[in-house]
Amino acid sequence: MNTTMVIKTCGLIVDEMLQKGFSEHSISFYSHVYQTLKAYLTENKFDDFSDKIRDDFLLDIYGIRIDDFSHLSKHKQKSIRAVLLIQKYNTFGNIPVLLQYKPSSKSIPDAFLCSLRKYEKWLEEEGLAFATRKQRKARSELFLEYIASLEIYDMNTISVDLLYDFVQRFAGYSNRTTNLYILILNDFLKFLYLSGSVSSDFSNYVSTIMKRDEKISSVWSQDELKAYLDTIDRATKIGKRDFALSLIAIRLGLRGSDIRNLQLSDIDWEKHIISICQIKTKEIQVLPLPDDVGWAIIDYIQNARPTTDYKNLFVRMTPPFSPYSNYGFQSMIDKYCYAAGINHENMKSGLHSFRHSLATQLMTDQVPVQIIRSVLGHKNPQTVREYLKVNINLLKECALSPEVIYG
Repeated sequence: MNTTMVIKTCGLIVDEMLQKGFSEHSISFYSHVYQTLKAYLTENKFDDFSDKIRDDFLLDIYGIRIDDFSHLSKHKQKSIRAVLLIQKYNTFGNIPVLLQYKPSSKSIPDAFLCSLRKYEKWLEEEGLAFATRKQRKARSELFLEYIASLEIYDMNTISVDLLYDFVQRFAGYSNRTTNLYILILNDFLKFLYLSGSVSSDFSNYVSTIMKRDEKISSVWSQDELKAYLDTIDRATKIGKRDFALSLIAIRLGLRGSDIRNLQLSDIDWEKHIISICQIKTKEIQVLPLPDDVGWAIIDYIQNARPTTDYKNLFVRMTPPFSPYSNYGFQSMIDKYCYAAGINHENMKSGLHSFRHSLATQLMTDQVPVQIIRSVLGHKNPQTVREYLKVNINLLKECALSPEVIYG
């Protein structure tokens, strides 16, 4: 892309942000980045905007690299997004839907809102977690706003072409992100059909648009798990917390939400068990407390956990020492992966990857599916079978014994 086209594209992006109702702060931020880029290109007399020039700009002006994205502050990450958007916009001709403003119910017809409220009620009756309901409602609302923007006020006039056009608005995003939206859209359209809001089941068409996820399911090898845990400095208070938290995720496979909500009273030291009420399923789960996990928790409680009235096991290390809310511990994992030289760039490496590794380890050991469901707290057997998609060669490497941790 030549410099003239870059400058023109930056102007088009800002114009679309204004038209789409982005916040004044976002518009101002992006405009400043683009003005700075324009000055940088002009001053250095660059004719073309190559990937190298893009990377040099970010390093020279902001002191950041794209490869370090996950370790940067949100402000610096936003600078990278602004620059990357130039190439995406030039390719696809619009700002990807995920960068646009949140849906506004004011622009959605009342009949659509009525169907949306019925969908919300149905999700709640299905027993889905609040976060899941919130996500599905927001994504469905985005679709309703999209068709309303096309002046479509009768959902029976929805066409297959329209569905394809909507999905194409995700161009430039990973298949995983696209598939998430398609799955939610598929679920919403299925509900509309079953509830009588539309006469045709368009979900059958949506399911054919699914893409294959280019990211493989994450299974940590034994060496990776050992290297990860070895990089944690257990002489520090933060290290003691991170070690105990990571070990719980690795050895017990608890969800991030359940680790955040884990209470001191959930641990029965005499019986060596942990009993929790799962956030996602609302069901009680009882797990054995391995010795290595128990000692790590004791070390954290006695030597690192702040004195606080909160009963959560894990609390913030700074005043007011409150429990974690929606923190997913991704930055913690990224930090230790980075220090250990573990490259999970093309893998899903959040706390859930530890849970996934435990599941595949159990299957490698030929543990019956019913027992795996019990350990992981799954209600749906099909969820466990999803782990069978993992490469069998990787399964053989993911076992972790206490000897690996303590030598």
